[in-house]
Amino acid sequence: SDSFSFATHCSDDIGWVSKLPPPSLQHHCATLHELQPDILNDYDITGLISQGGFGMVYEGRRLKDGLEVAVKVVTKTKTMQRMKIPGSPSPVPLEIVLLLMVNCPSAVPEIIKLLDWQDISDYYILILELPSLCEDLDFFLAHRGGSVNEAVARILMWQITYASQVCCSRRVFHRDIKLGNILINPRSLRIKLIDFGCGDILKDSPYFTYSGTRMYCPPEFWINGSYNAKPATVWSLGVLLFVILCGHFPDARDLMLIRLRIWRQKLLSPTCCELIHSLLQQNPQQRIALERILHHPWPFISHDKTWDGRTDRRFTNPG
Repeated sequence: SDSFSFATHCSDDIGWVSKLPPPSLQHHCATLHELQPDILNDYDITGLISQGGFGMVYEGRRLKDGLEVAVKVVTKTKTMQRMKIPGSPSPVPLEIVLLLMVNCPSAVPEIIKLLDWQDISDYYILILELPSLCEDLDFFLAHRGGSVNEAVARILMWQITYASQVCCSRRVFHRDIKLGNILINPRSLRIKLIDFGCGDILKDSPYFTYSGTRMYCPPEFWINGSYNAKPATVWSLGVLLFVILCGHFPDARDLMLIRLRIWRQKLLSPTCCELIHSLLQQNPQQRIALERILHHPWPFISHDKTWDGRTDRRFTNPG
């Protein structure tokens, strides 16, 4: 059964910001092939994007058509959750299961697409799409003074919120929605939600273990030792919106004023401040429902299907 604990391992990011120096590439390719994964026969590893405590992300190319891909290699741990799925002789790591679920029945542009995978001995390998010109949202903001204006935030938050809703509708609880887990194309402002390594199967009953990033942890976990998936997701979206617009995390004074619904920011519209109030209520029962966020009066902006970087449409009532 779940225990009252805070799992910090997910804070060790495997980033996507920039490729590491190439001299180590031959060593890493040799190491990969020592694992003898059949899946790599179909791909050419061309670079090391980044590495973290639990794995590495490589840049690669699919041999049959030249498609650029990301190859994520994750070291298994004894405590790693596994699940039985059809067609697999033994249980597979939960991250694979969650990616399969969130990409079914069809992938959405706002969530990273799983192209292939293999589960081997002490590792598992994910072949993921590699978006062009991508950087994580943390990097994006850092190179723009730490925050963006409301117009840009409307574009970003529609996509991030929609991705969160898709995850939950497919019974996937991402549990680590944060700046570092959102890729963005700085030209088109298209985003992709990545890294399901801290996630879980979405359930209606409470969770008693938090496997995410501390600054996005909902207050009910600290107060009661438990939380529910959707209200926790709403809280993380609120923290994200606050950081995107204000350039820093909300402090105790901010959260007190937000709880009283009197928090204001000079450069933000009253409607935007009210949305932040609704997202960051300390009592999860008083938070706006995840499904209602895109119905809020704050005018979210959604890219339409023919988005080319020049046109957009206002979107306040998703179907």
